[in-house]
Amino acid sequence: ELPGVLADLEEMARLQNLPRQAQLQVSPAVLQAPQGAYAQRLASMIRSHCSSATLTRLTFFAQPEVFAQVRWFFRGIERSGSTFNDISIPQVGDAGQHVVLQGEGYAGPQTSLTPLPDVPPGYSTAVSATGFSSASPSDRNRAVRGLSEINNPLLRSTDTLACVTCHTATRLTALRSDGGTDDGSTRYTSSENLSVDGGASTEFTGALRAFGWLGTRLLISQRVVNESAQVLRELQQCQ
Repeated sequence: ELPGVLADLEEMARLQNLPRQAQLQVSPAVLQAPQGAYAQRLASMIRSHCSSATLTRLTFFAQPEVFAQVRWFFRGIERSGSTFNDISIPQVGDAGQHVVLQGEGYAGPQTSLTPLPDVPPGYSTAVSATGFSSASPSDRNRAVRGLSEINNPLLRSTDTLACVTCHTATRLTALRSDGGTDDGSTRYTSSENLSVDGGASTEFTGALRAFGWLGTRLLISQRVVNESAQVLRELQQCQ
């Protein structure tokens, strides 16, 4: 089915007529004409390939109603035969991961991430405001390099990272870069436009969404941008 999907995407790209080097953003064609030709082609392609019958994996995070505090709960399920089973979260060894936000959001001193594995090394330092400020210069540098590693799909697949890491690395990078040095050894590079300025993910510490909407604000994480660029690179190599 992939050649047909790629042909549809190429035709849709011609309809949208957006420069190749544009940043990842909301589709201008859909914004301009929500019921136009581009939107109709997109809806048709999704309906033909995505349904309850083809669903194999579902990951999500939500706020349980039983808790008074701002608590996000990550989990996922995967099809096995006719049933869906819980996914064991990498580095956690459990089917769920909790994030309790207090004060300054997930970068604040009172935030609780449970469980919190230090993978990549330095992440637990990066996510703690007090821990980062009191860390040695070398440990702060390691924390900033760890954030770049989280956003690099060539170094870390999603099967080697706990859920919360990719959802927080973009904002944490913006917060911690002044206190630590990224020497580029773990940074993802590409000829594609890797800007996240199409969204507002660098601005909100209380927002864990990696790709989607917070009210009327669009959030696009660095990991999503880098993954998209890598997919383009691999498709080009196959042509």
